[in-house]
Amino acid sequence: QPQDRLPVSIVSLTMQRLMRDKGADAFKPMDEDHSVVEYARAGQSLCRNLMGEDDPQTWAATERLVRVLRTHGEYKEAEALCARVLDRKIAIEAETSSIARTQRQLGGILDDLGKYEGAARCYRGALEVQIRTLGSNHIDVASTKDSLGVTLWRQGKFAEALHLYDDALQVRESVLGSEHVLVAKTIVNRANVYFRQGQCMRALADYSRALEIEKRTLGEEHVLVAKTKNNMGEALRVEGKYDEALQLYQESLNVLVKVLGHSHVLVANTKNNIAGIYLKQDKCEEALQCY
Repeated sequence: QPQDRLPVSIVSLTMQRLMRDKGADAFKPMDEDHSVVEYARAGQSLCRNLMGEDDPQTWAATERLVRVLRTHGEYKEAEALCARVLDRKIAIEAETSSIARTQRQLGGILDDLGKYEGAARCYRGALEVQIRTLGSNHIDVASTKDSLGVTLWRQGKFAEALHLYDDALQVRESVLGSEHVLVAKTIVNRANVYFRQGQCMRALADYSRALEIEKRTLGEEHVLVAKTKNNMGEALRVEGKYDEALQLYQESLNVLVKVLGHSHVLVANTKNNIAGIYLKQDKCEEALQCY
């Protein structure tokens, strides 16, 4: 009922704050705190039951639930919910900007699931609307180009991905400045493409640039800093610079263990990388310990 709207808004906001206070973020172990999922489910269910499926508040609550499910690795459920919201928005001819936002969210989920063709279609649909309504130099357009670039390089479409990254980088630097963490993110993504093309020196130059930005903005002991060091280590390994690669892997591992604990998948991946270096150096005992 109309008189219920304010209480529902308050409860929904409370659910959101509880989720925030519980610390839901992309780097937490997936099974560490499923109460965050339950808060999000409760908020979404309350909005749907009281406001109806096609109310913008229900869509917002569902999209929050989708973000939390994605964080906790529940990709199939997130896909189904997000696709349902998108279908409803299209069916009732919601604002194009709202449709584009959901397309972009669904694109990210499909990319997580390895459904790259579907992800690219969603990103392209969102991008078309964003360029038309916001203009080519808007920060949201840059974000969508960055995400589409990731999907494309996973399909081996390197040239198009690089073009999108260059566009996104130009906008992000113009709007946010050259020292912003999102600028570093795009530089890392571009470096990933160079690495997969076998252009290791160009990749290392971009990784180094991004790493300096990340260290200045986030500090030495941040997960993104550790991940970039890991990427640099991979490029150095391919170049045969095993000692330099090993040093970066070790630095990355120290941060990841401190921040995420010993049981996180990023820690396991880094130990695997270190073991690979030891094998190249014929240090089988050290490699076995890492494995």
